[in-house]
Amino acid sequence: MHDDVVDNAALRRGKPTVKAKWNTTASRSIREISLLTQAMRLMSSYNDHRINRALAFVSLEMCKGELSQMDAVFTLDDRITRYLSRIKRKTALLMSMSCELGPISAAPTKRRFLAI
Repeated sequence: MHDDVVDNAALRRGKPTVKAKWNTTASRSIREISLLTQAMRLMSSYNDHRINRALAFVSLEMCKGELSQMDAVFTLDDRITRYLSRIKRKTALLMSMSCELGPISAAPTKRRFLAI
């Protein structure tokens, strides 16, 4: 669905795209909900609640960073502290959390697989 918005495609594999059938907002919303649902399903396969808490925290902070960026689009006097906070939320937290959660999620006793 993302490609359909970027490409402004009316058809994908011979069928009308979500964007063409409804609109760009619907296409983005469906894509985002789908990604969130898939992430939640994967998160539920871990017994370690540190993973779920960390991912929820980072997801919320990334949303705050994105909103801050959208708010600052036409701001010429954006303060360096606000910029640093934004890039911390959008990039640094995701990278640091990925490094932290890798070993936790790889621990053999911490994961249970669901047949979904």
